Amino acid sequence: MNPDTLGKRIEALQTITNRYQEIPLITVTLNNEASKNSFLHHGLVLSDDPTDAVYMLKALNFYRKYFNKKIK
Repeated sequence: MNPDTLGKRIEALQTITNRYQEIPLITVTLNNEASKNSFLHHGLVLSDDPTDAVYMLKALNFYRKYFNKKIK
């Protein structure tokens, strides 16, 4: 990943995450280890496999439904 654009991309994703805190954001992209660590260091969820990202969202949705039932 181009280090010149990495910071801008992370900043943009953090802006989106902060603006829409109730919506989970999972970034799917191929990265080298340094780039992956930069995403993780900034608190962003990262996957290099789209299928894994779908499973993550599916699991989050399961827990959302479970906890919504418990609260009501």
